[in-house]
Amino acid sequence: MSEHDKREEKVEKKEEPGRVGATFIKYAFITVILLIILYFVANYLLPMFPGGENTGLY
Repeated sequence: MSEHDKREEKVEKKEEPGRVGATFIKYAFITVILLIILYFVANYLLPMFPGGENTGLY
């Protein structure tokens, strides 16, 4: 093996726990808000359209 085959790469892993935690909290809140909006749409807005459960056409 020549020297060209033996190539070492140094990868520096920078961890910033404060930024990782803040990012996690931010995306967790976005997920919770999105789930609340989807719950509202599924329970209140979709039944208003024709063809929902309570159409009263029996």
